[in-house]
Amino acid sequence: MPNITVSYLQQTGTVAVDTPIELWVRVSSDGPVGNALGFPFGLAPRDLPKFGSWLDWSTLKDHQLEFASYTSVSVGPGYGCTPNCDVRGYTFSTYYGSRVPAFFGGSQDALRTGDFLLGTFVPDGTHATGNIVFPLVPFLSINIYGASADGKPLSANISPINGFEACSHAERATCSFTRNVVAVPEISSLSMALMGVGAFGLRQALRRRQTRWV
Repeated sequence: MPNITVSYLQQTGTVAVDTPIELWVRVSSDGPVGNALGFPFGLAPRDLPKFGSWLDWSTLKDHQLEFASYTSVSVGPGYGCTPNCDVRGYTFSTYYGSRVPAFFGGSQDALRTGDFLLGTFVPDGTHATGNIVFPLVPFLSINIYGASADGKPLSANISPINGFEACSHAERATCSFTRNVVAVPEISSLSMALMGVGAFGLRQALRRRQTRWV
């Protein structure tokens, strides 16, 4: 199995209150994975599952059957949130556009590496400040498809238990996506401060001029 990593492009940082926060994901790998490579799709033969799942639609029961052949691979993006994606002061919106590379974009026929926009935390108007943890964890999963000896379609997930994820549950205290959200002075307060500085400077200039003519 290639060494695949999923990480936050900028895990921590400081932003002004009420500023939208984009969550970018970096995907890297030391080898390609995809259907265009042909069997075994960039994987080592030992990475291929021996058994796959077949759903019997007549009983809605899942059965584990042995693979007789392997036909394709898919690499699917996803994310999880605990307990939910919306946090104090923000709501989350997944990005599906084409303006920039999207984490949920393109074909799943191959592993895509690079930097991708997953979504944006949008301020909800409550002006939350402080160190905010956004409990969204992106991941990738790799699935293998094939058939049993009697032709039943099979599939199997060969990823780690929680996928190739940016932050494991055991490490959430140190690897979560966080931002230090700081308040900014209101325009009126800032204007008053600038006026005060200007008035002080004018007084100092007049005082120097009066001293010069004495």
